Amino acid sequence: MTLAELLSFLGLAWSRLLIFPGGLCAFVIVWLIRTIEHRRAPSIAAPGCTGAATLRGMGTATLRGMGAAALRALPGPSPLAASAVVLPWLGVALLPLPLAAPLSRPVDLVVIMALLEWPRLLAISVDLHTGERLRGMQRLAAALNSYPPLALALILTAEGTGTLESMGLLRIPEGTSALWWFWIGVGALILTLPPLIEAGPFALDAPDDLRFGMRLRALGIVLITALPGIALLTRGGDEDWWRIALPPLALTGAIWLVHRSTRHHSAQRWAHVYLILDVLLTLALLAAGLLALRERLVV
Repeated sequence: MTLAELLSFLGLAWSRLLIFPGGLCAFVIVWLIRTIEHRRAPSIAAPGCTGAATLRGMGTATLRGMGAAALRALPGPSPLAASAVVLPWLGVALLPLPLAAPLSRPVDLVVIMALLEWPRLLAISVDLHTGERLRGMQRLAAALNSYPPLALALILTAEGTGTLESMGLLRIPEGTSALWWFWIGVGALILTLPPLIEAGPFALDAPDDLRFGMRLRALGIVLITALPGIALLTRGGDEDWWRIALPPLALTGAIWLVHRSTRHHSAQRWAHVYLILDVLLTLALLAAGLLALRERLVV
């Protein structure tokens, strides 16, 4: 599926882009960024001050300006800066949230994740080719810690639901074994969130021109992870707004607590934890495959 096909596909459900979920998420991200930037803004030095705080504020603003200038200096700056917003916005608009306009056909989770990941890949490239090479290496390490458990978690959920379509996360399986694999995959997906959205020990600042896209990407990933919780609360057909909002809000609160408590931890130590998680998920996937093979042989 090409980008042109996706846009024409969404053309019949334009409200997803402009109202819900795309428009609402974009509004939340703009509000969040403005709030954070307002708190981080250097205060103006009062008369009689030594000027040290002002100099530090000017230094911070200069560094941010240099980062933005470095991104603008890349070949084809306008398409790159626009794509860092358009692609994750499109990914969020394709999420199968209740109350959203229906789509004519389902969309694979792989497509949505690829759209959401573009700002991060662009941020890695920008950092590695500018003066933020260390941050680029740290961001690349966080990505390498998150992609293996993410892939294994999605495969386990697909083992339970029988599909990799995004709607699969809104279908709670009926069989006992399928239910087990589904919730193991969902649990692994939740555990993968810190390196996936760069929180806690993997927290990193984003280039100024990519900040909006990175925040939108993180919100989209949180919404994907919250889909099974939404499915539980709306299982009886009740699609009240609070049943849809509660799982992502609860997940966001949990991520914030984890971020606050682990942001000063060593990322390398947590990398060993995710290596162990990779091994456990691989064993679980092998067990699921063996059980499925045995059931087919018995039949």
